[in-house]
Amino acid sequence: MAYDKLQVNDADRICIFGGDFNGLILLQLIKRYTQAVVVVVENKTENKLLAQKFGADQIIDPLTDNLATELLKRSDFIGFNKTVLTTSKYPALISVAINTTARGGLFLTTVYFDRQQSIAVNSIKFFAMNLTIMSSFLYTKKVLHQTATLLAQLDLNSLIRREFSFSAALNAYKVEQEQLYPRIGIRVNDPDQLT
Repeated sequence: MAYDKLQVNDADRICIFGGDFNGLILLQLIKRYTQAVVVVVENKTENKLLAQKFGADQIIDPLTDNLATELLKRSDFIGFNKTVLTTSKYPALISVAINTTARGGLFLTTVYFDRQQSIAVNSIKFFAMNLTIMSSFLYTKKVLHQTATLLAQLDLNSLIRREFSFSAALNAYKVEQEQLYPRIGIRVNDPDQLT
């Protein structure tokens, strides 16, 4: 659904904030069907390697690079015509993503934030830049069927970096909360085998 809402074409310059599972799936779809230029903002080493494997044109580490300057340089100082936020770990990235979106561009978010999280957007900049803000959260039965077919064509094995047995589900949850891997897997058909 996020890919459909982006309406990607070959001339697009796209920035994906978050090289996690959703960001990496979106990157694969964009590179599979278009020649669009994609920059991924990600700090985890393993996710950066996967983004490179899946065809990211550039990868920026937000924790070590001067993010705003790097994004400006890599968008030819005009901004990206499409930006996508796929991570909720750094809510401040919303402002960065919106500021990085070019005039007339699209900002899409695929994440929820805590109820306590307040997000400020400069409304003058928003209206002056004529930006479109969209979200992609809800899935219909038809979209789920289409997604199941499409996922079979993508490289998902690289994204599931740790597997746990069903009996180790609590430990799996702890590992998932550390956000070291794009995704973890829980095997439900062999509960006695621990990893």
